[in-house]
Amino acid sequence: MRRERLPSMGRAFGHSAEGVAFTWVAALSSLVSGQGCDFAGDEAATELALKYMITSMTKASAPNDIYSRHAVLVVPTDPINGGGGIGIDMYSALPKKNVGGNFTTSFTKFVVAAHSTHQGQKMFAFGDDVCGASGYTDSAAANYLQTQIDHLGSFGPEVTNCSQPGICIEHLAPGLQQQLPFLGALLGPTRSLKGNLMPLMMHGQGIRLGSRLGDALASLTKAGAVWAAERVLFIFVGDLSVGLLAVQADVCDTKTVEIATQMGVPQIAEYFDTLLSGKTREGCQGPRAAPVGYASILAGARVAAKLKLLRRRSFVSHRTKYTQDLTTFEKTVRGFASMVFWDDTRSPGEVLGAEGGASLLASGEAGPHLPPLSSQQNLIARHLRHARAHGQVYASR
Repeated sequence: MRRERLPSMGRAFGHSAEGVAFTWVAALSSLVSGQGCDFAGDEAATELALKYMITSMTKASAPNDIYSRHAVLVVPTDPINGGGGIGIDMYSALPKKNVGGNFTTSFTKFVVAAHSTHQGQKMFAFGDDVCGASGYTDSAAANYLQTQIDHLGSFGPEVTNCSQPGICIEHLAPGLQQQLPFLGALLGPTRSLKGNLMPLMMHGQGIRLGSRLGDALASLTKAGAVWAAERVLFIFVGDLSVGLLAVQADVCDTKTVEIATQMGVPQIAEYFDTLLSGKTREGCQGPRAAPVGYASILAGARVAAKLKLLRRRSFVSHRTKYTQDLTTFEKTVRGFASMVFWDDTRSPGEVLGAEGGASLLASGEAGPHLPPLSSQQNLIARHLRHARAHGQVYASR
């Protein structure tokens, strides 16, 4: 795990941090109330997300590409401004392929799970109860998930009924909504997110809810399941501690991510429960030291364990435009993490071919090392030019 001190994504494009924040907030605020998951098809937001990903892939500190049939990501609620863009680095490292000269992701289905900014009942909603009847939800997968939860009975996560007034205070949290343009950017101009998404909203967080939700989601890919033949990217949205002094936050958030990536789910749950109950662990005390998105992180760890995704990479950051050096910053901060869980499912021959220099353009799949930067940049540049030339709106068809 690395403590990241990354350059501002805004400065990478010659903009101030304030300008980047304004651009992203302006894109969000341009959506009319109730438009919800249609942010995935917002052309300006998706092109902005793609530009950030290109910068991440071409900077010196970019992580190496991963290869996996399924992967689990834990990302900040604000993928651009949170932690200096560490969530963008994870999106940029995901498996890619070249289809007809266009850059696109290898994943075919997507789960995005987030928690409400309000603490309501410890229940969750999914599918059209989150996105509305916009066509983004994979209806077959939603029906299958409901059937699996029914079979689990009292051992399954509780599903809320958003049709009842006042139950779902926040149908779609900004943390979920802000991930969608990155999925549109990953898919590219010739593929759509519509019909390939499983959105989930936890209206109240709980240790039990996070663990059981992970069990239910992992069932989507088991043998004979609705997504058994798919390549699934699971995204869990949540931040780390809020309200600790900078130096203490660095210690506690680093410990949280170490436990989340190196320990089993029972140990993770016990650690979170200890902090939430006001006790002390590893020199960290009380709810302020616990991650704000603890149920999201726990659900992600549970899915990774069930799918046997044994490789992990993580980054911790407290960077904003106000926090440059934690050792001299005397105010409280918010912690951000990005984590990825995956398993390299390639054959030994495929690994050897990638290590021997097979590029993204030649093989159609990204190997464990990035191809030459010029090839990567040229490929994505062609992707952008193709989209503009044909007037394509990303993932909105």
